[in-house]
Formats: sequence, structure tokens, C-alpha cells
Amino acid sequence: MENFPEGKFLATVKIGPKGQIVIPKEVRDMFSLNSGDSLVLMADKGQGIALQPFSYVESFWNAVNHAKNGDEEHKICACSRPFARSKVAHYGRADKRA
Repeated sequence: MENFPEGKFLATVKIGPKGQIVIPKEVRDMFSLNSGDSLVLMADKGQGIALQPFSYVESFWNAVNHAKNGDEEHKICACSRPFARSKVAHYGRADKRA
């Protein structure tokens, strides 16, 4: 496959008979993903499918709970990390940029 800029990767994956996909080794290495790690799958018909490490979603959820409870220190710290800069493998529709 063609070389992409550092930190970028594009590949085709096939869905197996049990609905599974294999995340390419280059991507697993890029995001330090290991066997047994938990990912959260998010899907939106208009936006596509995204896989997000559970640790990011957990920190986001904790920030929401801290904000809800008025904990300003955690709200500012944990919510300052935008989704687009987090470790994400994004598989969108063909007409969307990954």
C-alpha cells in the first residue's frame, strides 16, 4: 500500500463470517493496542463508524459526571482533549475522509 504521512494509515479490511475485522498491525502499533484491549464502537448513519479506546470514553464519561457534580478541576482537565486528537481508528463512508 502507498506510504502515508507519519501518523496516518489507510487500508481495506474485510468482515469475517462472525462479523469480525482485523485491525492491521501498523494501526495496532500506532495506537499501542493489544490483544484483549477494549474498544468502543460508535456508529452514525451519516458520519460512519469509529472505534475508540475504552480509556478515552471512560475519561470522557468521568469528566461528564464530575461536571454534573460541580467538580470544576476534573471538568476542565478531562474535557480539554478534543475527539479528533484522540486515538481513533475511523472507518467512514467512501465519500467521507477517514
